[in-house]
Amino acid sequence: MSDRTTREFVAKRTDLNNNIIAFDIRGLTPERVDRNQYVPNAQAILERMISEVKGERHKDTANFSDAVTFSFPTIKQHDILITLNFWNAFALYLDDFLDKKTHDQAHHVALWKTYMINRVSTGTDFMDIMYNVLSILLDNVFTPKLRQLHDQWYLDWLSLYDITEEVKVGKDIPTFEQYDNIRPLDIGFPPLQIYLYASLGFDPDDYPDIINNPNWELFHKWAGRHFYHSNDIYSSKKEIMQQQGKFTLIYIIMYNDNCDAQTASDKVVAMIHESWDMSVKYATLLAELNIPVLNEYTHAVMCILKGNVYWSSVTPRYQDMNKYKDYKLGDKLIFD
Repeated sequence: MSDRTTREFVAKRTDLNNNIIAFDIRGLTPERVDRNQYVPNAQAILERMISEVKGERHKDTANFSDAVTFSFPTIKQHDILITLNFWNAFALYLDDFLDKKTHDQAHHVALWKTYMINRVSTGTDFMDIMYNVLSILLDNVFTPKLRQLHDQWYLDWLSLYDITEEVKVGKDIPTFEQYDNIRPLDIGFPPLQIYLYASLGFDPDDYPDIINNPNWELFHKWAGRHFYHSNDIYSSKKEIMQQQGKFTLIYIIMYNDNCDAQTASDKVVAMIHESWDMSVKYATLLAELNIPVLNEYTHAVMCILKGNVYWSSVTPRYQDMNKYKDYKLGDKLIFD
């Protein structure tokens, strides 16, 4: 690795970090939610599965499993929830793995695109083995159509890296509108819908009254916003500690509105409340179609939103900043 390249990369990422981190979260009280009751041993199963991939004992110290069990209390099928739990851990690891890269990031992004297209990795590292296990699980719980939707999302997500990395190093800071278009895809909201489709046996394309109703798109637009608004306000300090603080809603507002971090944080809290209210509004309007499976689906999405807020407010991934005090770009990622 080129030391000069890394030093320049770090310098671009760390500019203004002290200013970005100077905020408290005010006016947001997460509602405690219960874990999924249908698969009560989900975390133990995840730890066992990852241990088998690693070849050594793994402990879910970041509570990745809770991100799923708090957010998906409605999934009853054991195989679907276990696959979702394993997928969530893989997605977070892959994101962290790619974010660690500096001068060779484009190479790894291209490599993972190839793996996703072929649905198999030819590598031998932890991430490669984990993906190959995941790929088999996905085929077992998804229809071919849902698997294709999932894989297309991953390709779209990987294609965002060129854009998001420019933002993270302080180049081409987007407007709020541009960020709002990118972030729901980047944060992985669409694949969560796919797991609900699988769980409910629900294909909205079978219901012209749904897909032709403007409230269907508006419901997802506002729900996606709530998901990333909530994530961004809780994860911002972690992103800053990892020298990526410019690709957060806090900084986007600071930059575009010329305000301090506390003012930006207060605005994000107001946006979280607004996006929740709007999600409820469009779920209520969709209920007028009187389609039972649609009502189950919108209820499940609202559970995702509530679970995401609660998990984000308690997970060590976002709340324990000591985890990142020695973080260095380019270092090998420890999958803990």
